[in-house]
Amino acid sequence: MEDRNWIQGLETIDARLARELESCWRDQEAIFRRQWERFGSLTFTRDGCGSLAGFVELRHELANTLLAVPLAEWRQKEPLRRVTNAIERYRSDALEVIQTLPEQNRSIVRY
Repeated sequence: MEDRNWIQGLETIDARLARELESCWRDQEAIFRRQWERFGSLTFTRDGCGSLAGFVELRHELANTLLAVPLAEWRQKEPLRRVTNAIERYRSDALEVIQTLPEQNRSIVRY
């Protein structure tokens, strides 16, 4: 394989990895941002906790708003799984490119 072709192959898989990692970061950041916005909109007053029923209602609202909703978003987007898959795909694709190098160049690459 010509030098230009394998370099181009590496550049292609580098760009694909960067795009996927950026996408995962954007999704994760959006989940955290929405969670923070929800937290800011909650009102914590003693009046709401003046009774057991008020406390239970507040606890339910907090659990739903700050835990259940963000967790559902996280499970839907699966950013960490996507990162792991992108890195595994990158490694596999890089090894394929390395295999196209002449034997004398391949022997110096550790994989």
